[in-house]
Amino acid sequence: MMPTRRTLTKPQRREYVAAVKCLQNKPSILPAGTSAGSKSLFDDFVYVHLQSTMFIHFTVSHERNYQVRNAGG
Repeated sequence: MMPTRRTLTKPQRREYVAAVKCLQNKPSILPAGTSAGSKSLFDDFVYVHLQSTMFIHFTVSHERNYQVRNAGG
């Protein structure tokens, strides 16, 4: 199971916040014009996540439906 902010210990939360701030302070590595307004690695992460969300969710959903249909054997 993925940890959530409620299940993280205080030191883990501090590490997480520090990691996010680090990403926000590093410059973008995407080629110019790829993501309008992307100024940091954090922005790059958001852009890449949004670009891949539909593909990933469709693929997982399709695989799950396939497994359910064929579970009866």
